Amino acid sequence: LWLDAHWSAMIGGAAAEMPSSAARLAELLHEEDRPRLRAAVVDTLAGREARFDIEIRVRAVGGGWRWMRTRGSVT
Repeated sequence: LWLDAHWSAMIGGAAAEMPSSAARLAELLHEEDRPRLRAAVVDTLAGREARFDIEIRVRAVGGGWRWMRTRGSVT
């Protein structure tokens, strides 16, 4: 799992406070977006898709929700 400093700034946290595991990141995702993101990741890892590009809601440090564009691929 790799999250850059820009990602952490968008939700109002310091880079050291950002999740370092997929399980911790899942806790920050809106519950309605978790299945969609999981399906996109699984399809990409299984080779059914070359990459994914979706928008999800992530809980900000202050408790509100921020929309984030999330992209991923297997290299």
